[in-house]
Amino acid sequence: VHDLDQIRHNLSGHYRLMNDLDMSDVHNWEPIGMDNPFAGIFDGGGHKITGFHFPETLREDVTFALFHVTEHAELRNTIIREPQLVGDEVASDTYRHSAVLAEHVRHTLVENGASIGGQVRVSGMSIGLLGAARSSLVRDSFNSTDAFCMYGNRLLPNVGGIVGHAE
Repeated sequence: VHDLDQIRHNLSGHYRLMNDLDMSDVHNWEPIGMDNPFAGIFDGGGHKITGFHFPETLREDVTFALFHVTEHAELRNTIIREPQLVGDEVASDTYRHSAVLAEHVRHTLVENGASIGGQVRVSGMSIGLLGAARSSLVRDSFNSTDAFCMYGNRLLPNVGGIVGHAE
């Protein structure tokens, strides 16, 4: 997990996951690419990432995912099992977006990505795998994560899927 976190120090590098990762003990994850887009290659090698969850304190009006923004990048063979991105009840004027793998992909290849089981539930938009894709190619990807959003005081089920918004 430490090595995954270090990606943010070289956003154009080429990375390959060599083992399954358990992120259960990570209590302050900040998505990779928050200040500058990830522009490298991340290959999950078909290994599983488990225990992915919101940090203990989630800033208001923030998006959350493993990667925040990617641009001219590749995300391949990444499997996230049983993510638990469940937000607290928040004020109706607070709006959060959450996706599992990446919130915004631009000019990015996403191939063989999967979010399996678990749930994403926030006030705002919840997406299983990717939040928004612009000029990107998404192929051979899968989502079975339950996605919900809060609208006012109503919980709306079945929001999202593989890509929430595509251009």
